[in-house]
Amino acid sequence: MKRVKLLLIVALITLMAVQSSVLDAQSFEGRVIYQVSYESKIAEVSNEEMNTFMGGDHEYYLKGGDYKMLSNGEFFESQLYIHAENRVYNKTAQSDTLYWIDGSFEDTEVKSYRFLDETANVLGYECKVLEVIESTGKTTYYFNEQFALDPEYYSNHSFGNWSFVIGKTKSLLLKFVSEREDYTVTSTAVRIEPMKLSESMFQLQGKNPVKPMPGFY
Repeated sequence: MKRVKLLLIVALITLMAVQSSVLDAQSFEGRVIYQVSYESKIAEVSNEEMNTFMGGDHEYYLKGGDYKMLSNGEFFESQLYIHAENRVYNKTAQSDTLYWIDGSFEDTEVKSYRFLDETANVLGYECKVLEVIESTGKTTYYFNEQFALDPEYYSNHSFGNWSFVIGKTKSLLLKFVSEREDYTVTSTAVRIEPMKLSESMFQLQGKNPVKPMPGFY
């Protein structure tokens, strides 16, 4: 149960953080680095354990509608989203198996949302703020419209309310704070680097066993 909770947390973190595939109205191709901090509300998992397991540095590579995340955590290693399949593949250090989540799976429901009358400076950019109240908690998103995002890329990406949030912000998220029953996580972009990437980077590699994550397909 502890392993499943940790894997689900990082899946949600990634889905909320990687809303960044178009820059200045053109498809962004390159790397985005986020620093992540955690406040655990799980009795058997401390803040330090969550940081060690999940990693405080998340490195994303994006090309078109696909993305790949690499983590410096001891538990969680990587995540790959293949747009054509609408699947998120998760890899941990404890297993060779890739567990996938169906992007159309609706894990939470939006109750209300509002754009706050405030801004915040992140990475030198003045960000607008969107607050979303969900059936599972609250998430606050910070974004700058200079970094435009095409909602059509992820129109079927219901998991994590991704399609909803992208539809409202249409922008790269420079920061988010997600408050849930089991944790609060803060993710902040610290570097954005446009670069050309190979399509092979966003394909399943090797002969790892592939299984659906129980309850998420």
